[in-house]
Amino acid sequence: MRTDSRYDPTARRDPRREALDVEAAVGAALARNPRLHGDHITVTAGPQGLVTLTGTVATQALRREVELTCWTVPAVWTLHDRLVVGRSTRPVPTRGTAS
Repeated sequence: MRTDSRYDPTARRDPRREALDVEAAVGAALARNPRLHGDHITVTAGPQGLVTLTGTVATQALRREVELTCWTVPAVWTLHDRLVVGRSTRPVPTRGTAS
């Protein structure tokens, strides 16, 4: 059994609660950036300051901006960037069907 994901009463820390706090802090930092409002980014935090980014951004410059914004959050120790540049995950509407 992994002990890093269980509440440790002697250390008075709950890794699940800490991960949720990190997710909220990174999400708030990204929300403050008006250039990122049209992009779809999901933040997932794990134990010991691990943050994973998934989703899409329009350009490589925005991708770098997202990364730099994440590093401004003090609790972020490791960042896994799985963002896709330039491709939307939304379905593309079709103009008609062939009969």
